[in-house]
Amino acid sequence: MGMICVNQNEETNLTTSTPRCVADWAHTQEQVIHASYLLAGLVLISLFWTVTSRRQRKSLRKGEVGFSLNCRRWARTSRTAAIINRPVQLLVSFGILGLTMSRLNSYDVTEWSYYTVLGLYVIAIVDDVVRFLASRYKLLFCFSPLTLLELLCLASNFGVGFGTVKVIGGVRTRTYLDFSVMRPVFILRSYLEMEKNVPRSTKGWMMVRLGIKILLMIMVGASIMFFFETLGEMPFFTDNGFAHLYSCSDGSVTRHESSDCSDSTWSVMFAFYFTVVTLGTVGYGDNAPQTVPSRLLAIMFIVMGIILFSMEIDNLVSLYKLRQIGNPPYTPKPDSKHVLIIGNPSFAQLSAILRELFHVDHISDTDTQQLEAVVLGERKSKFTNPLIAKLKADPIFTSRVTYIAGDATRSEDLERSLARDARAVFVFPDKLTGDAATEDAMNIMRVLATKRYVGPSVRFLVMVLRAESARHMLAAGVHPDDIICENVIKMGSLAQNSVSNGISTMLSNLGSSLSVDTSETTEESSTPLLTVIGKDKSMGPDILTTDVAEKDLSDRSWIKEYYAGAAKEMYLIHLSKRYAGLTFSQAASRVFRETSGTVLLIGVEVMFSNDESSFHSNSEPRVLLNPGESLLMTEWIQCYCIADDLDQVFNYKICPEEVSLEEMRRPGSTSTFMNPEGDVFQPILSADHSDDDLPCDELRSLTAYTAYMTPNYDSMKNRSPLATSRTGSLVLDRSLESIALNFKNSNRNITSGNPYDNPQLHAALHSKDASLDSEASKTLHTPPLDILLHPNHIVICSFLGEDSLESLQWLILPLRSPYAVNHPPITILDSAKPSQILMRTLSAFKNVYYVRGSPLVYSDLQRAGAKAAAAVVVLGKRAKNSIIAESALDAELESSIADAEAIFATMLVELKMDFSKIFTVTELANEVNSKFMGMSFQLNQLHHIISGNGSGKVSIAAEISGMEVFKLWDQILQHEAPEQKSEKEIFGLPLYMSGRILHPELCENMVVQTYFNPSIHKIVRQLVGGPRCTGVIHTFSISRALRKDCTYADVFHSFAASSYSGICVGIYRMSTQAMGTSHQVELPIVITTPKADLEILSGDRLFVLIGAHTLERAATRIQKQYRRYKGLPDPVKDMKAGEKAKRELYV
Repeated sequence: MGMICVNQNEETNLTTSTPRCVADWAHTQEQVIHASYLLAGLVLISLFWTVTSRRQRKSLRKGEVGFSLNCRRWARTSRTAAIINRPVQLLVSFGILGLTMSRLNSYDVTEWSYYTVLGLYVIAIVDDVVRFLASRYKLLFCFSPLTLLELLCLASNFGVGFGTVKVIGGVRTRTYLDFSVMRPVFILRSYLEMEKNVPRSTKGWMMVRLGIKILLMIMVGASIMFFFETLGEMPFFTDNGFAHLYSCSDGSVTRHESSDCSDSTWSVMFAFYFTVVTLGTVGYGDNAPQTVPSRLLAIMFIVMGIILFSMEIDNLVSLYKLRQIGNPPYTPKPDSKHVLIIGNPSFAQLSAILRELFHVDHISDTDTQQLEAVVLGERKSKFTNPLIAKLKADPIFTSRVTYIAGDATRSEDLERSLARDARAVFVFPDKLTGDAATEDAMNIMRVLATKRYVGPSVRFLVMVLRAESARHMLAAGVHPDDIICENVIKMGSLAQNSVSNGISTMLSNLGSSLSVDTSETTEESSTPLLTVIGKDKSMGPDILTTDVAEKDLSDRSWIKEYYAGAAKEMYLIHLSKRYAGLTFSQAASRVFRETSGTVLLIGVEVMFSNDESSFHSNSEPRVLLNPGESLLMTEWIQCYCIADDLDQVFNYKICPEEVSLEEMRRPGSTSTFMNPEGDVFQPILSADHSDDDLPCDELRSLTAYTAYMTPNYDSMKNRSPLATSRTGSLVLDRSLESIALNFKNSNRNITSGNPYDNPQLHAALHSKDASLDSEASKTLHTPPLDILLHPNHIVICSFLGEDSLESLQWLILPLRSPYAVNHPPITILDSAKPSQILMRTLSAFKNVYYVRGSPLVYSDLQRAGAKAAAAVVVLGKRAKNSIIAESALDAELESSIADAEAIFATMLVELKMDFSKIFTVTELANEVNSKFMGMSFQLNQLHHIISGNGSGKVSIAAEISGMEVFKLWDQILQHEAPEQKSEKEIFGLPLYMSGRILHPELCENMVVQTYFNPSIHKIVRQLVGGPRCTGVIHTFSISRALRKDCTYADVFHSFAASSYSGICVGIYRMSTQAMGTSHQVELPIVITTPKADLEILSGDRLFVLIGAHTLERAATRIQKQYRRYKGLPDPVKDMKAGEKAKRELYV
C-alpha cells in the first residue's frame, strides 16, 4: 500500500524518503490559490452562459424556451436532479468525511484512501453542475458561500495528492489537512432539503429528527473550529501587535513571543473579542478586566447588550426581509409587457389563471413582446406561501411571474407593481370563501382604488361571486362585458347540463386553451398522438390521456375526435365579401363546406343605434346567436366562429383579403350597426299570403336585417340573393326585431347596464295572483309521489345552507326560461331551514320543491327522489373557515376538504346505480379532486376482490407496507413546487368528457379568454341561459332518415337548410372507457364540431344551436295551428279588428 505522506511523529518514519504529513499554512495558502483559479474559470463560464442565453432569448418566438430556462427547470423539477442533490450528495459527503477523519486520526495519507476520496469528489462535482444549472443568477452562484467552500474542498483535496512538496523545518512535507473536514456543511444542506418535505409525524419521531438536525449543526461548527485550530495562528497575525501582545518578566510589553515574554496581555483584538462576548451576554471567562473602571464598563456593556442586541436584531431581520420574494419592486424585462393580478384567489385558482394566460394559443409569431404577470397581494393571502414556493422552485415560472407583497388599495404598492403600465388588471375573489358578499366588497374597493390610480386607460377584467356585485363594479367603471359572475355562469352551466347532458363540458372546452396534435396516429392503437405544441411547461401539462385498457383498440377512435374538439376555441373575426348577401345560415353552410367542418360560424355581433347621429356615442353592442335566415351577411361584419386557431381561419381566407393575420387577432370594435327604428326590414315577397299558407318544410323567414353604416350599406340595398324568391308571399318576421328592442328596453329601463339583472326574475316575483293567500304562496312543499316518479325530475343536492338563494335562483332560471324545451320539476335537498326570502323567491317558480335533509344521508336522498331522478346536480360547499396555506400541499388539502361533501354525495347517488339510468353532474372547487370521482365503481370492484380471495388481506397489508417506503422516498425527493401531475388535468377524465363534472376553473379561464377575445363572455353568458339570451343549445336524437350511411356534413346541412334553421355544434356519442385500472363502463362523450366526414351512429345525439327568434317563430306557428284546431280566436287578429273598429267609429 503506497503512502502519499507519513506520520512525522513515528520513529520508524524518520529515515523514509516519503514526505512527512503536516498541517501548515504554507500548504493551505497554495490550496486557496488553486481554488481562486477554479473560481476564475467558473466566473468565465457563467459570463459566457449569461451572454449566450440573453442573445438567444431575443430570437425566441411563440412561447419557445431557451436552453438556460430548460436546464434550470430540469435541475429544479427533475427526479434525477433531486436524487443527485439529496441522497447522493449526502452519502458522498459522509464518505468523504469518514475517510478524512480516518486520515486525521492516523496523521498519514494512503493512496487508496486518497483516490477513493478523489472518486467521491468526481460524483460531488455532478451535484455542483446540477446546482449551477438550477441557479437563476449564475454569477451570484459563483460567489455564494457554499460554492466557494466547494471550490476550496476540490482544490485542497487536489493539493493533498498532487500539490508541491514544501521544505518546512528542513523536512520535505505534504499536508494531510484540507477543507474536506468541513463536509458536514453539505451533509446538513442535503438533510434539510430532504427533511423539509417529510410531513410531521409522532412526537417521538419529531424528537429524533430534531436531534439529527442539532447534531449536524454541532458537527458543522466543530469541523470549522477544528480546521483553523489545527492550522494554528495565521502567519499574518503572529508578529502583529494588533492581534497579540505579550508581557515580559521585567514588566514590559512586546509583540514577539519568547521564553521571557510568554504571557498574553490586552491587545486591540483581545479587547474587541471581550467586548463582543460581553455584549452578547455569553461571558466565556477566558478574558477578564482587572481595573475597577473596566469592570464598571463591562457591567454597562452587559446591560446595553441585552437592550441593543434585541433592537438591532429586528433591524437586521428587516434588512434581510428586503431580499425576500415580494419586497423588491417589479422590474420589467426588455421587450416585455405585463398584466396585473389583484384580489384574493386561492392558489389553485391562480395556477389555472396563469396557465391559461401563458398558453401558447395566445402567442403570435409576430409578437415581439413577452407577456408577464405581476401578482399583487398581501402576505397573509391564501395563495402567497404556495406562490413563493413555486417561484423558488420553478425557473420558467419565475421568468414570467413576479410577486409583489402589498395592498392594491395603497398607491405605493401599485407604483411598485407598475400598475399604470399594465395592459390589463385582473381581479379575482376567493371562490371558497364562506362570505361572498364581503369578498366581492373587498374587490370592489380594490377596483376603485386601482382605477383611481391608473386612470381610465387601463382595462379591468373582474370575476365576482354574486350577481348583485356586478352593479357596483359597473359603478366603479368596469365594462359590462368584462365582468364575469361565477354564480350565473356556473349555475347556468349546471342547469343546461342537467337537461342537455354534456353542454357544460363543451362550453368549458371552448372557454379553455388546449393544444393537441391529432394529425398523427400510432400504429398500435390508432389513437391520436397527443402532444403539447409549444407548451409552457411551468404551467403544467395540458392534457391527460384516459386510462383505457389495451383491448378493443378499434373502438377507441373517439379519442381523436374528442381531443380535436376539445382543442377548439371561439374567435371573433371579420367576414370576407365572398359571403356578402348570403343569409347567416347560407354563410354558415358555405364556410362549413369550404373548411370541411373545421371552422363553424355560430353568431354575429351587431350594435344597435337609434339614429345616424348616435353612431359612436349611443350604440349598444349585441351578440346574436344563429340569426338564421333573418340576417343578411355584409362585408366586414363581425362573426363568431369555432376553430382550432386563427391561423386556420386565415388560411381558409374566410376573412377579407385586406386583413392580415395580426389584424385578425385584434378585430377591434367595428361591429355592424343596426337601426331598429329605420328601414331594417326588406319586403321581399308580396303580402297576399300568410305564413300558414306555406308547407312546414318550405316555411322560411325571408326578412333581412340590412347593415346600417357599414362599408357596403348602399350596395346591399340593391343586391340580395333573396330578391328573387321561390314564392310570392311576404313574410314579415318581426321576432328578431323584438329581441333587439327587448334587449334595448330592458337594458335601459330595468338593469341600467348590469348584464346580470334578469327581467324574468323580476317578472316572476311580481306575477303572483293577488287573490292567493300570501302565506300559502310563500311555502315550499315536499315533492309528492308523482313528482318523484316524473321522468324529467331534477334533484339539486345543496350544501350552501343560508347562502343558497343567490346560487339556486340562477340554477332555476334557465330551467324556467321561455326557450327551454320543458320545465322539469325541481327538488332541492339541503340541511338548512329555508329562510323567508328563499321561500318567497323559489315559490315564484312552478314545480319547485324543498326537502330538508343532508345529501350525505342515504334516506334523505331517497326522500328527495335522487335515486329515480333524471338528473342529480351536486353543488359544492363553501368554506366557512379560511386557512392560510403554508405550501402547495396545504392549499390542495384545503380545496380537497371543500370538495369532500360533494364527492361523498355523488358517490352515494351513484352507489349501485347504472350510469345509463341516472345523470349526475358535480361542482368541484379544484380540478385535482376530480380524480376521486367515479370511486364507487372502483370500491365495488375492490369489494369483489377481497370477498373472493381470502388471502387478499395479507397481500394488501404487504402492499401497504411497501407503499410506505416508496411514499417516504417520494417525500424526500419532492421539490418545493413540483410539476403539476397529470391527475390534475381534467380534460381527459371519463366523467368530465361525459359532462358529469363541471370544470372547476370555468370562470377563471373565461376571464383570461375575455382578455384576448373581448366578446367571448357574451356568448357563454347567453348559452348558459343568462339574461337577454338570443340562442340556446338543445340536444336531439338522430332522425331515422339520417341514421344510415350518413356523415356529420349531411346532418349539419340538413339542420342549416331547415325551415327553422339550427347550427349543429357537436355530438354526444357513447364510448367505452376504463374507470380505475380495468373496470369498463359505457359513457357518452362530447365531440365538439367534428370534421365533415365523421360517420354518424344511430345512438348519437346532436348539439344544435337554435336562435331565440327561430324558437319564437316555431312557437307562434304551433299556437296558430292549435287555435285553428280547437277553433279558438286569434288574440292578435281580434286586437287588430278592435283597433280598426275604433278608427271607423272615430271617423
